[in-house]
Amino acid sequence: GVDVALVGMGTPEESAAFARDLDLPFPVLSDPDRAAYRAFGAITAGAREFFSPAAGTAMLGAVLRGNRGGRPVGDVRQLGGAWLIDRAGVVRWAKPSAYAGDHASPREILDAAGAA
Repeated sequence: GVDVALVGMGTPEESAAFARDLDLPFPVLSDPDRAAYRAFGAITAGAREFFSPAAGTAMLGAVLRGNRGGRPVGDVRQLGGAWLIDRAGVVRWAKPSAYAGDHASPREILDAAGAA
């Protein structure tokens, strides 16, 4: 009962290439002006959020899991998050990123969706 969409800062062409390259089974939407990020209160990281020990730990963990990242698109300081929004447009759950590398796990999102 949940639809998934990813919103990124890339152009429509970059978003389409991202979805195609990763063979994603859901839409990847383009927000190069970051209007959705502002609307949902996602912050742009300062030095504290970008270089925090937690961000370093998250980056090291990603590297150790084999994630080498790709070419950055947009403002690398822009933090994201995960939001569950019902069909009426009401935010039912939110996990905005507090620092670079702070992401909701798939389990957190699925648990929140089940509870919503």
